[in-house]
Amino acid sequence: MLEKIAASSDIRFTVEVAPIDELFSKEDEINIYRIVQECVNNILRHSQATEARVVVNRTGDVMQITVSDNGQGFSADERAQGRRGLGLTGIAERTKMLGGTYRMTSAPGQGTTVSVSISTDSRKGEARGDGNHLDHRG
Repeated sequence: MLEKIAASSDIRFTVEVAPIDELFSKEDEINIYRIVQECVNNILRHSQATEARVVVNRTGDVMQITVSDNGQGFSADERAQGRRGLGLTGIAERTKMLGGTYRMTSAPGQGTTVSVSISTDSRKGEARGDGNHLDHRG
């Protein structure tokens, strides 16, 4: 997905993806894909960025997704006035479904960063159905 977007956009994308295959159920993998997809779509639609970065890494039992851009950013006031669209709501809801945490930081002229953390250990337990859940924050 990211190679096609980078080839058809004026935004220079940097992508770093650690091997995470088979850490999640197929359903969870689709939700993770959709989170990244929506972050990238928001960059393309709204950021006016020239550079963007997508990083997926794993440290121990935590997978971290970070999507950032050097675009126009926005203020908390703009977000409170209804600028939070369906895309950001979808990211938050999917993260919650995965038992993860979600944080977005942005400021006018400073770009935007979306960070999602998901415990791989708790998701494996859920996929096996053994009820072995760790900390479900959302």
